Amino acid sequence: MASSLRISRLLSRSSSSSSFFSLGGNGKLGRRVSKYSTSAAATIEEPIKPSVEVQHTQLLINGKFIDAASGKTFPTLDPRTGEVIAQVSEGNGEDVDRAVAAARKAFDEGPWPRMTAYERQKIMLRAADLIEKHNDEIAALETWDNGKPYEQSAKVEVPMLVRQIRYYAGWADKLQGHTIPADGALHVQTLHEPIGVVGGNGKLGRRVSKYSTSAAATIEEPIKPSVEVQHTQLLINGKFIDAASGKTFPTLDPRTGEVIAQVSEGNGEDVDRAVAAARKAFDEGPWPRMTAYERQKIMLRAADLIEKHNDEIAALETWDNGKPYEQSAKVEVPMLVRQIRYYAGWADKLQGHTIPADGALHVQTLHEPIGVVGQIIPWNFPLLMFAWKVGPALACGNTIVLKTAEQTPLSALYVANLFLEAGLPAGVLNIVSGFGPTVGAALASHMHVDKLAFTGSTETGKAVLQLAAKSNLKTVTLELGGKSPFIVCKDADVDQAVELAHLALFFNQGQCCCAGSRTFVHESIYDEFVAKAKARALSRVVGDPFKSGIEQGPQMTRLYPNNFVFDPNNQIDSKQFDKILGYIKSGVENGATLEAGGDRFGNKGYYVQPTVFSNVQDNMAIAKDEIFGPVQSILKYKDLDEVIHRANNTAYGLAAGVFTKDIDTANTLTRALKAGSVWVNCFDIFDAAIPFGGYKMSGQGREKGEYSLKNYYQVKAVVTPLKNPAWL
Repeated sequence: MASSLRISRLLSRSSSSSSFFSLGGNGKLGRRVSKYSTSAAATIEEPIKPSVEVQHTQLLINGKFIDAASGKTFPTLDPRTGEVIAQVSEGNGEDVDRAVAAARKAFDEGPWPRMTAYERQKIMLRAADLIEKHNDEIAALETWDNGKPYEQSAKVEVPMLVRQIRYYAGWADKLQGHTIPADGALHVQTLHEPIGVVGGNGKLGRRVSKYSTSAAATIEEPIKPSVEVQHTQLLINGKFIDAASGKTFPTLDPRTGEVIAQVSEGNGEDVDRAVAAARKAFDEGPWPRMTAYERQKIMLRAADLIEKHNDEIAALETWDNGKPYEQSAKVEVPMLVRQIRYYAGWADKLQGHTIPADGALHVQTLHEPIGVVGQIIPWNFPLLMFAWKVGPALACGNTIVLKTAEQTPLSALYVANLFLEAGLPAGVLNIVSGFGPTVGAALASHMHVDKLAFTGSTETGKAVLQLAAKSNLKTVTLELGGKSPFIVCKDADVDQAVELAHLALFFNQGQCCCAGSRTFVHESIYDEFVAKAKARALSRVVGDPFKSGIEQGPQMTRLYPNNFVFDPNNQIDSKQFDKILGYIKSGVENGATLEAGGDRFGNKGYYVQPTVFSNVQDNMAIAKDEIFGPVQSILKYKDLDEVIHRANNTAYGLAAGVFTKDIDTANTLTRALKAGSVWVNCFDIFDAAIPFGGYKMSGQGREKGEYSLKNYYQVKAVVTPLKNPAWL
């Protein structure tokens, strides 16, 4: 009965009509071929000829359709008539040998087991999309060859095939091993590997650009982005609307300080409207009530649309933020797509447990969405932070009110519209642009927001946590500041270490909370390292981020346009540019050696020369404070005990880097460093499945990976007495 009800529901959900078999009528409980009630003695009418062509009848070996080695064929018959549908190649042992040899070579030497899990996932998802597209043809072949009702084939079995492929595609990047706390001084981990030999090579670190040119280039006339700003209003309840006050604020081009667009300026009243929409969408709407598979499909459609509009989104990100276009287009938008697909894959895998409690009890846990989630994202990675927060919240079935950074609202609004286009119900994702003291504070203190996630400075994080506690004790996830050590050991290849340390600090104009801003170098290679780090900084390409080959654009801060009147109560200037130059000045005044850079770059926009200091001491401001700019501080150390103590002597604990050839040194440092992420011989690895978050004052909770899902669901224990249980 249960299976027939399930199939009946699936049949009733489908509104597609068949052009392959004409079956007038509707399915009722169980399975029905037609709407007529007739006796078994009824006459079978002339069979309907399926309007589908049999295209493939050969064997599929090594990616090609080929005849059997023997040349033999056998007929596949129409069970309605016994007539031959087609002659199919008849394989034998020799063909099995050929097929196994092809599969063995593909496994031992081919790309499939060696490509990333995400690449396998994408291929499987594309296959599912193609199967769905050809639903009617496949269903017709199934019915013609098998005899089952066409409605069953078209409305149940082909959709279930698609469902299965998407389900397992979602698992591809979630086959995680474990680390095991074994007895003794051992590092033990399990790996889940396919059956056979697996190999693959990786390269050191990550590079955004392949170019190396002089940092002394002149800033030319800014390139005009070929993208139109489409969305500047607030997104509330599925519609773009003006702020309640009617106010707007300018978002500015950091290359020039000129206005890109006027953006609606939300306030507490707008937060109330957005929260009310999210509350209704959660309490009464379809999103938390639809199947996890339906949520997954909407998220996958959104990811496809984002991928389709990669270039426009990347242009908005670079225009509004100043980061190199190549970074936006080749790294950050693809990573946004990757994150959304990753969390879409989790939507139908949030499984509770059954618990063997004492006594005659049935005990189970349920993972339920929290409700209305408030999210506040920063300006340094608008797209990635959008993905890190929105992805897991949606996968778990929550509704969202998101505050963009006032400096960079454009790309998130564009992407949110693509979610609506993908079918996200109204009220599920709301965006209120505005300022921290108004929108941010209202969101953090709102009595109808059930959970808050914040990324930003440590000081603001403290304020957010206080507001959340004073209101309704909403749970809070914080990803805050850092002052990460990058430790270069005495056995390091200096050239490689210099390049990786350069990436660790200067990536994204140094505007990374996890930037390796304290470069500790062993005394035996210190002088060589400093000389090469200086040369690398001087060769760094600085300029218009829309120009090909640019490694570093302007800092994310603001020049006011000539006609803009500054309002101290409506601050849009974080003065980040002045802050960076101030720290550089303090480094010189405190006795550090300025090896490279040290000033603004050009006379227009917020460009800073790539700057390197040597002979830096731990008590200097440039070694203690989060500068958030392209300023590398190189410190000297003697031994591991010393560098461990100094690296950990900070209020922060977000990340750390280690560069060594020695596995024992790596194991010692990775366990001794008090940081949420430790990268060994690499840096800034932000795979969707890897958790990210800080120790100490760098935050609480984790983002990305399976761990982030725990931020967005609640665990409910359900206990039911059992009468006459079989095993008790």
